[in-house]
Amino acid sequence: MSELKNKVMGSIKKNEVKMHSKNFFKIIKALTEIGIVALTLLVIFLINLSFYLPRKGLGLELGANRWNHIISVVPWWIVILGVAGIGLLIWLIYRYTGAYKKRLVWIIGIVSIVIVIAGFALSVSNFNETVGKGFGQMNGNGQGNGYHHNRD
Repeated sequence: MSELKNKVMGSIKKNEVKMHSKNFFKIIKALTEIGIVALTLLVIFLINLSFYLPRKGLGLELGANRWNHIISVVPWWIVILGVAGIGLLIWLIYRYTGAYKKRLVWIIGIVSIVIVIAGFALSVSNFNETVGKGFGQMNGNGQGNGYHHNRD
């Protein structure tokens, strides 16, 4: 143990270790938590789009090639971003929140299930239509994106 103590003290004396105040660590913790919350909301939104866009793109008549049609309307890049976001979120939670004390399998399962359920619930709500109408009204030229055109 004395060898470790001497090594640490030597690092401190050589200025290889930087000292920080408690406030520094509080700010880092707050920024980490804000980042985790922001990433969670982004991933839920991406998973929402992964459910909503294919359902919106599917017609009532699918015909004989229904599986080909279903696969073709899935926005795969959004699905990949959503899964990558879930992976990053799990890593952040496991690494920075004290979840390392728990089994990784439980963290993966709980985070994945919560994100997918929240994304699906958001996709079946009227959130997407409301946001879409809001973006249609916010177009800079006052025209909207097809939601409020007057056809004279």
